[in-house]
Amino acid sequence: MIKELITGKRRLISTILIVAILIALGFAIYLNFYFVNQCKTYDCFARQLKSCNKISFVSEQPEASWLYSVKYRSGSYCVVNVKLIQPKEGDLSLEKLSGYSMDCSMPLGLVGYPEKNLANCHGRLKEELQTVIINKLHSYLLENLGQVKEELTKAI
Repeated sequence: MIKELITGKRRLISTILIVAILIALGFAIYLNFYFVNQCKTYDCFARQLKSCNKISFVSEQPEASWLYSVKYRSGSYCVVNVKLIQPKEGDLSLEKLSGYSMDCSMPLGLVGYPEKNLANCHGRLKEELQTVIINKLHSYLLENLGQVKEELTKAI
């Protein structure tokens, strides 16, 4: 009877210990892979981006609100996810791009806004931004066809 009681207590203690270890392990995994600190200022974001530390930052610029999330280091680049939260001014066609994102590769040590150089980015937001730019250029060419034709004949 006493042996059964001791064996039962050992099983209970072993079970509690295993559950505690699993909870601690789950928490450690969450902190290392999923939890991301947030910066409130651009200076904080710039310091973290320079060394490619996981961080997120919401930039409230006059033309749009952007969410930047430093994801990981890949060779000599730092991969940053850029998400358009909300366009504020300019072309209304950009409103449909709210919520789209792209990943941008920034050279290590370089600080700046990743969306300023679309050549280093890939993803749905980049594709949609390029479509908007192409459509604007097409409209501009159609509106100014006479002037463009005149300038092209001067060059020849």
